[in-house]
Amino acid sequence: MVKVTNGREIVVVSLGAFECILSRRGFRLVEQKNANAGVTKPELLAASESAELRNLEADEKWAVEQCQKPLSAWGQKELKRFAKIRGIKLEGVKSAKEAREIVAKFLQ
Repeated sequence: MVKVTNGREIVVVSLGAFECILSRRGFRLVEQKNANAGVTKPELLAASESAELRNLEADEKWAVEQCQKPLSAWGQKELKRFAKIRGIKLEGVKSAKEAREIVAKFLQ
C-alpha cells in the first residue's frame, strides 16, 4: 500500500491502483518519513480517502483489481474489457499475445 496525493487529498491505495489509474489522474506518491522503519501496523483509510475510492466507477475498480494480476494471467475477455475501459485500440489484433503486448506498452 502506498500513499498518494493530488494536492488536495491523500489516499492509501495499492501500488497497482496508483500505476494503472491514479497516476494518470494527476496523483503522485507521498514521501513517507518512516518508509524504511519496517512499520507493520496497517493504516486505516480516512473518510475522505474511502469516499474517493468509492467514487471510482465500477469499471475503473475492476481495472484496478485487474492490475493486481500478472498480465500473462489475463484472458481474452479481460484483455478486451481492460482495453475498452482504458481506450486502447485493439483493431486488427489476431491473438491474445498481441493484445497483451499492446496492453503492456500502455501500462508502461
